[in-house]
Amino acid sequence: MRRRASSRMRATAAVVLAAWAAAACSVHPSTPAASGAIKLDMTAGSATVVGGGATTNVSGEATVAVGYRISVEPDGLGVLHLGAGKTFELTGGEFLITGVDRLQLVQGDVLGVLTSHAEVDGDGLTVTSDSGTFRVDAGSSSRLAVYAGSATMGVPGGS
Repeated sequence: MRRRASSRMRATAAVVLAAWAAAACSVHPSTPAASGAIKLDMTAGSATVVGGGATTNVSGEATVAVGYRISVEPDGLGVLHLGAGKTFELTGGEFLITGVDRLQLVQGDVLGVLTSHAEVDGDGLTVTSDSGTFRVDAGSSSRLAVYAGSATMGVPGGS
């Protein structure tokens, strides 16, 4: 009797594991990973996110989209993942997602860590990079610092 129960348990466990493995290998098209969802992860403090017809206070993770406005509190730190190879650290300021590879810096500063093409716009300045780590500060005058790789700064009439 004991041997039969043990065999049934093993068979049940095998079916459950097979189903779990199949689910892990196939991603449904509506899941964030498959749809290329843009993610915001607040690692410190909170942010107010406006978009999709709602205003939300975020202190953990949230899925956001093109057209969303993110306001990070002064001591807050958020990590925005626009997609593979497009990560931005947002600190105390206001940001607008203007494309799947584009962020507008309204105020504050942003650290870009890129291995894929992305751009940051801010007050007459456009920073473009395909592979680089850089910071853009918006204040009385915008500033750019490149820490690794390369970035191109465009201003009206030149770059």
